[in-house]
Amino acid sequence: MSEEVAIRYEVTGRVQGVGFRAFVSATAKQYGLKGWVKNHYDGSVRGCVQGDRGLVNDFLKQLQIGNRWSSVSGLARTPLSPDSSLQNFEIRY
Repeated sequence: MSEEVAIRYEVTGRVQGVGFRAFVSATAKQYGLKGWVKNHYDGSVRGCVQGDRGLVNDFLKQLQIGNRWSSVSGLARTPLSPDSSLQNFEIRY
């Protein structure tokens, strides 16, 4: 039986203006995860991801790598309680 987890994340580095949110969204959908991603005014990208613990961990590993145009310098994670209202993964503006 899989364990459902939820994580708030903040990615720092060169992660805005390089297609990073689209990369995050596509990666989450590839793993079948729920949540959201959004640019933050300080230049970071923040969001929430929820799903099977192993898949969430794999997703977070991909965020640390980034896409070909990004340069990730940090990934902060905060555990959350799973949110039953999350139905899919979306880019928020």
